[in-house]
Amino acid sequence: MPELSTRQQQKNKLYTNNKNMKRLKNIIAVFTLLLLTGNMAIAQPVIQGTWSTLAVEYSSNIGQRYTFNFPPGGLVTGQVWGTGIYTTHCSVASAAVHAGLITARYGGTVTIEILPGQKGYEGSIQNGVTSFDWGSFTGSFIFVNNKKDKPFANIIYADWYTKANEYSGGIGQRYTFYIPAGGLATGQVWGTGIYTADCSVASAAVHAGYITADQGGTVTIEIVPGQTSYKGTVQNGVSSSDWGYFSSSFIFVNSNRSQNWPATVIPAAWNTPATEYSNNKGSRYTFYFPPGGVISGEVWGTDVYTTDCSIASAAVHAGLITTEQGGTVTIEIISGQNAYRGSARNGITSNNWGSYGASFIFIRNNKIRK
Repeated sequence: MPELSTRQQQKNKLYTNNKNMKRLKNIIAVFTLLLLTGNMAIAQPVIQGTWSTLAVEYSSNIGQRYTFNFPPGGLVTGQVWGTGIYTTHCSVASAAVHAGLITARYGGTVTIEILPGQKGYEGSIQNGVTSFDWGSFTGSFIFVNNKKDKPFANIIYADWYTKANEYSGGIGQRYTFYIPAGGLATGQVWGTGIYTADCSVASAAVHAGYITADQGGTVTIEIVPGQTSYKGTVQNGVSSSDWGYFSSSFIFVNSNRSQNWPATVIPAAWNTPATEYSNNKGSRYTFYFPPGGVISGEVWGTDVYTTDCSIASAAVHAGLITTEQGGTVTIEIISGQNAYRGSARNGITSNNWGSYGASFIFIRNNKIRK
């Protein structure tokens, strides 16, 4: 029956078309639902920015994220306020250089998230960019790491050869480094407790016991003045070497292990004398000496010492610190004496001396330790 067969074919074709249409409608409905509920990943549009682009126009969109691409050959401006959290009046590109995410030479792509305004913003010097303090401001932003969906803040992503040299200009500045797992501790480490600024930060961190090569981790360093010498040791499978004078140093600052260094504390080497402070009669100075020190024979006096003494060795002589543990002491510069009496104390022999132009004493609990 050809006629029935033709009709049946048309019927079957119509059924198939209706079935496909219904399937298409279901797909569209699901797609629409995903769009409405935000469960479908949509590519973030990239905004082509300039090196003067500000985040101000996005200030009212709290929680929104924006991705910017900045061209190479940029010029860092002075318009940066804050550290980790920045005012929306900042140059986004300059703030990204400050945060260690891009460079002016190569440019790059960063994502920001708009936050509410803060009551205050703290400036700092990072990656060659100076940001400034500011008070209350109406809008803020942070940089977002798309891989972990967490703010970068001011973490510097380093490798196992990254040195502190490029950050050594700002005494007292702190920098936080993320060091990846599976590294190789190099031999480029000089010092113990206080390290030369040309050390591998990661290898020094292993030496100091803050991270391991297998696991990596995050460490914070503080830039401190250069020392007259650095003592090498073998710690945690890493050998550091001795060195003489170097122009800049760093120490590790970790909340669970470090002393949070007041600005008044001077990290020093075990052979540091008080000579450079000789003219400042009545002034007091607090020094930190790292553990594992070596006694210098350059000690003259008892209780009152000549300013060309090793301060640390005199402190051991006075019973205030030990070579094993190091420690912190405060001295006061006083007038020179007609004579200095030597003695043997705490395993240290100090020497007699005649007239000398300047002296120091140790201060403890605001009293002279006798």
